[in-house]
Amino acid sequence: MTSATPGQVMDMGFSIRVADAADRGDVISLCRDSLLAEDTADVDGLTRLLWEAPDGGDALRLVAHVGSRLVGACFGTLGIGSDLAISGSVTLIAVQSDIRRAGIGRALLAELEAQLRMGGATEVSTGAGQPHYWWPGIDVQYQAALEFFGSSGYGKPEEIVNMMVALSRPVVTGPRPGGMEIRRLTTAEAPEFLRWMEMTWGPEWAREVQLALARDPISCHVARENGDYIGFAGYDTNRLGWFGPMGTSPAARGRGVGATLLRCCLRDYLDRGEVECQVAWVGPRDFYRVAVSAQVGRTFVRMRKAMASALPSTALSR
Repeated sequence: MTSATPGQVMDMGFSIRVADAADRGDVISLCRDSLLAEDTADVDGLTRLLWEAPDGGDALRLVAHVGSRLVGACFGTLGIGSDLAISGSVTLIAVQSDIRRAGIGRALLAELEAQLRMGGATEVSTGAGQPHYWWPGIDVQYQAALEFFGSSGYGKPEEIVNMMVALSRPVVTGPRPGGMEIRRLTTAEAPEFLRWMEMTWGPEWAREVQLALARDPISCHVARENGDYIGFAGYDTNRLGWFGPMGTSPAARGRGVGATLLRCCLRDYLDRGEVECQVAWVGPRDFYRVAVSAQVGRTFVRMRKAMASALPSTALSR
């Protein structure tokens, strides 16, 4: 099939519709055409994110066609945060590389924003749609995407980083604090653990870590003392090769719980033959730098746009 040029696309028009299950293969192919190779390496995780998640909000899925060819996609979520505010997130926006700058991306984004607005969203952000996300923002390597969202009214940029850990036996080996049990989470204790997660760390992290229960082996380690959970560390939750989230109860901090849990997870990576991993969406950079010699890796920019009052959704055709 001969590809259309941007000028030809504008002449012949394109249509936008709600995506359905039959579009899965074409959307993944579009992602492979549009994204960095490392962002499509975990195809199963990406497919699950786009078509099965989220379980805590409404998923919005749009695709664009020129004739019978799927040429663009824009996926987002609508959810309620811990402050009870309704917000939206752009999970993915992609247009076939050979016909960009024909207005397809802007039309898809405008339609998604209209649907988010109709759902009551007061703000929409780029990425970071907890608990299920692929990026915590826009990777700075996607310079065209940063410019696209900036020209579409998105601002208030917030820098977020992943940190890289070079894996080796010395890195994953260290002292273990005494007087507590540190081990892999089990399926049998999942209901109790998830209740603790919900009460201690909130629903977003609880739902994200729940994805670790579907991995084999379960990709979460926990610390318990006197029968109570005092810490957890998960990895491979949303996507393979990304560590996090992790947390230690305030009363147990400073005793090496977090560092031990982190090393348990990194040892799992090393044992399956990995040479590095990414610590996702890092808060305490110094902790990871000291504990496992982590260095700043991928850098992301999260951008936001305030939503005006609800307006009718735009027509799904151009």
